[in-house]
Amino acid sequence: MKKITFAFLMILLCCSQNFNAAVLIGHRGSYWGVENTEEAFRKGAQFGYNGLETDIKVTSDTKFVCCHDDDLSRFGHSSANVASSTLAQLKALQLSQTRGGQTYTATICTLEEYLDICKEYDVFPVIELKWATGINSNDCSNLPALVEVVRSKGMFEKAIFLTSMKPCLEFIRTNYPTATIQLLCYANSMESNLQWCINNRADIDVCVGPEFTANLVKRYHDNGLLVNVWTINTVALFQEYRTKGCDMFTTDYLDLSGILEPDDEVRFVSLWTKTLEQAPYLTNTTSQRSMAVYNGELYIPDMTTAKIAVVDGKTGDLKRTIQTNLDATSLSCIRFTHDGVMLLGSTNNAQDVLTIYRCDENGVTNLVGSKTITGFGQADYFDVYGNLDGSDGGFIVAASNQGKAVKIPFGNGMLNEPFLFDGHKSSNAAGTHAIVQSDTTFFVTGFRVARKLLSLDGKWSKSFSSPSPSALAVDGVCFALNGHEYYGSMETRFGVLKLFDITHGLDSPVVFDNATEALGSAANTAITSPVCVESTPDYVTIYVLATNNGIAAYRLQKKSVGLTSVDNTLPSFYIKNGAVVLLNAVGEMVSVYDIMGRMLISESVSTSPFAINRLPKNQSYIIKVGDTAFKTVL
Repeated sequence: MKKITFAFLMILLCCSQNFNAAVLIGHRGSYWGVENTEEAFRKGAQFGYNGLETDIKVTSDTKFVCCHDDDLSRFGHSSANVASSTLAQLKALQLSQTRGGQTYTATICTLEEYLDICKEYDVFPVIELKWATGINSNDCSNLPALVEVVRSKGMFEKAIFLTSMKPCLEFIRTNYPTATIQLLCYANSMESNLQWCINNRADIDVCVGPEFTANLVKRYHDNGLLVNVWTINTVALFQEYRTKGCDMFTTDYLDLSGILEPDDEVRFVSLWTKTLEQAPYLTNTTSQRSMAVYNGELYIPDMTTAKIAVVDGKTGDLKRTIQTNLDATSLSCIRFTHDGVMLLGSTNNAQDVLTIYRCDENGVTNLVGSKTITGFGQADYFDVYGNLDGSDGGFIVAASNQGKAVKIPFGNGMLNEPFLFDGHKSSNAAGTHAIVQSDTTFFVTGFRVARKLLSLDGKWSKSFSSPSPSALAVDGVCFALNGHEYYGSMETRFGVLKLFDITHGLDSPVVFDNATEALGSAANTAITSPVCVESTPDYVTIYVLATNNGIAAYRLQKKSVGLTSVDNTLPSFYIKNGAVVLLNAVGEMVSVYDIMGRMLISESVSTSPFAINRLPKNQSYIIKVGDTAFKTVL
């Protein structure tokens, strides 16, 4: 699964009409600690909340602190007024608050400290602007400094700026047009605020109430806006407002363990299975150790022949072969970047040197880069995120058999300097894989390697609680569907796949379905079983290759989608010669949006295929066809 910036996620959710994904926001951090302090924030993130909400006030020396009230009387200091106190004076006070029968103590938290916690736990910040010096309906002079703090922490694209003060939101929208903003209001003003939100491209955060209706939520959705609701502290209330269509739920202590998982709105089906005899492009050796999918086609390199088999993802039949001029170890791993560049490479059995090539459809290869990474070790596999040729770039991540991990940023067709850090920490584990989960996290897996989720800055890691992947698991894959996040574990070298729903994090994983059957039992000394996925808004296709045994395709799909309609009649697209080509879309309206949600093209599809060739290259787009949305990069 490729996790994008929060602002882009908002756009994608709107375009795909997927408004039932449960996004939970910890109110003032959480109920477990003094509100708006470090303990409450950390415990909210550790509990699994997707975002952390805080309130911002301004001190006398123009520092931003997390505090809801004008003074600290609720925390034992009635004479401590925030606006007339310096940060140092406030930091010297011990705050006390009893919640749920337990008394907590803490010190006041700054905006910077709060953002550091959000970044550490990979949650998005929800920054509520309270009436304060330079942040109010009459004076916005301190807002630029606040936004600069958020930018300096690298959290601007993930942050939501929330307030009931419309002039503050208008100031942000005017001066920071890419910011994500939400208007805070009560249910009785939800309807009257709709046009203002449309005009200012502002989502809305609404208190529960009788005027809060599903029809009003739909009207916000119809205008590309999301709806947050507060405060949701019971499962019954959550289910009520989820049924209304709300996108985000602000809570003090809501626990949804076992409520959303496993997702009963999707099903797992087998599409096709082929043995070695039925798939002549497969070998009876261990020379096919990797696989990737792009635009419905599987690419399977053979280390012995230096050929790449291109297979029809719908049928499992061979379509063509690509002959390359690379040596065997350079074909150990294959991946596609978001902008469609085929990458091949490994450490070539050499210690500390990772070499990456690009390959076109004719088999022409060019060196992207060869990086010496002292102390890294050997890595047969890597994973990618982002655009190789674009200026926005991306990265390669790899995990070595010697327990290290490396992130190598790339952009404009080149590799940049590597960053080395600890991976699984084992001294010798063959066939170790790095699997990108998002732009900030990745999994490490491999034969007898504990499955771990790591941050790409090397600062933290998490392990699976029970149930967990097998100790014999050899590969894995990440993806999302219908508001749930999944980890697909290749439980053995023989193509056994098991799906874990990890929507609530690795502390409470749920097995979505029993493991699939093995694709054979022939010897597989490669110690891997390649797996890859291709996602749409309605289904995810999972391809499994058991080296020296067979190949199969499975699908996790919404129950409302039939196999026939998935394969033959739903709108789809591919990229050819710099144009977006639509299939199965005659009579539908197609709309093209840029990354900020601005509509660029809107017209009726008259033919199939239907080409859109008026878009600038090297940019990201959202293509909406009817109620189906796709993300692509030209």
